[in-house]
Amino acid sequence: MVSITNRGIGTGIFLDGKIFRGHDGFAGEMGHMTINMEGPRCNCGNRGCWEMYASPRALMDYFKNVVNIFNPNVIIIRGAIAEAGRWIFNPIYRTLSERCYFSHR
Repeated sequence: MVSITNRGIGTGIFLDGKIFRGHDGFAGEMGHMTINMEGPRCNCGNRGCWEMYASPRALMDYFKNVVNIFNPNVIIIRGAIAEAGRWIFNPIYRTLSERCYFSHR
């Protein structure tokens, strides 16, 4: 699950119907995954974190990074961005079809 909010990107990993938390409880911290080594400094101290590019337009550009990593059966979009569904879902479907390794929707 990916949640884009005004505070950043929240993600969750579900395995066997349960939230996967990892060793220290921080599994799924993809918002602070570096996507541009020379990008702007994030409040976590890294440079070019995904959160630094988090906007509806950036989501469509970078969404393939997450989808190709997990090859999910279902994608849940929640938060304020989901309320703009009719404007964002077609571009998301198009981006997934063009850029993801799998062929089904």
